[in-house]
Amino acid sequence: MSQILFIVGITVVAISIAIGQSQGTKRTLGPQKIRSTTNRAPDSADWTIVRIEKLGVVSIELPVGLLDEGIAMGDPNPGDPGLRYIRRWEKPGVGAFSLPPFSVDILVTTKKKRSPFDPEFLMKFMYDDSKRFKLAEEVKYLELDHVRGVFSRSRAQGVDGRVNVNWSSLRDYQKMEQYISLSVYGPRSDLPEILRILHSIRFK
Repeated sequence: MSQILFIVGITVVAISIAIGQSQGTKRTLGPQKIRSTTNRAPDSADWTIVRIEKLGVVSIELPVGLLDEGIAMGDPNPGDPGLRYIRRWEKPGVGAFSLPPFSVDILVTTKKKRSPFDPEFLMKFMYDDSKRFKLAEEVKYLELDHVRGVFSRSRAQGVDGRVNVNWSSLRDYQKMEQYISLSVYGPRSDLPEILRILHSIRFK
């Protein structure tokens, strides 16, 4: 079960470390960056489609004005050939407990060394684990762009009026095992926008 716990726990640790070490130049998303790579334009100039095109992830749609914290890529585990892609966008400013008022995190880890467990079994474990989380408000299986994953919405611990929304999946990608996590943190009043971000992700 240690491999299962590793997969479930990798999101928070990897994002925190890699974003801190990223040397990418920060930049703010602006209306001039609007360009569709999925034959679907944003509804207004307040949103932009960001091209990713790494490890089978094509693009994501985000509100303008978010600060791009840069990209971190590398080998996720020494001795286990693979690739890792981590990126964060956040709204400028400081929220409660030094958390950004709004943030979007994406983590993609692709490994050649496959787990002995079936992806569906691992996702069932993630589903059950999310259900047991005391702050969870909603947990369900959800397909995003034909990729099945586990959706969870939970109250932000110790911060009133904030929610954490996460979608995680395991899939086969080019004969490798791939773990994907998309997390959005923000005000509960922004939940429609948070869900729009989640549903905008596009895969190969």
